[in-house]
Amino acid sequence: MTSDTYFRVGFIIGAVVAVVTFIGSWWYCAANYGFLLGFGLGWLPAAIAAAIAGGLAALLWGPVLLLIGFGVLWLVVESSKERPRPPEAARALDPDESPGYCVERKDAAGVVTSYVCGDVILPVGPPVEVLPDSAGDERRPDLEAQPPA
Repeated sequence: MTSDTYFRVGFIIGAVVAVVTFIGSWWYCAANYGFLLGFGLGWLPAAIAAAIAGGLAALLWGPVLLLIGFGVLWLVVESSKERPRPPEAARALDPDESPGYCVERKDAAGVVTSYVCGDVILPVGPPVEVLPDSAGDERRPDLEAQPPA
C-alpha cells in the first residue's frame, strides 16, 4: 500500500469519524446545557472535537487497526486455552456454602495437593463416593469445613 492510498483511506475514515463526533458532541451539549447554550452554541466545541478526532483518525487508522487485530488474535488464543476446572467434589457442595470458585494449592514441586473452595479444603486423591444426605441433595460426607492449614 502506497502512502497515497493510506491517506486516501484515512481521509474517508477521518471524515466519517468527524461527522459522528460532531453529531454526538452537539447532541451531548444540547442535552446537558439546554436549547440556548447547548443547541445554539454547542456546535463550536462540537466542531473542535470533530476536527481533532477526524484528524487523528485519518492519520492513525493503520496503527489502530493493527492494535485491534492483535487484540482479537490475543482473545482467540486465550479463549482456546484449557482452563482448570474445579474438582467434581466442589460441585457437590451446598450452593449456599460454595463461593463459586476454587483455588489450587501446590507443593514446592508445583504438584496440586488440594483445592480450597471457600472454607472447604478438597484433597486431591482417589475419587470418593458421593452419598445423598437427609435432604436428598448430593454431598460428600468427608468434606466438613476445615480451617486452612
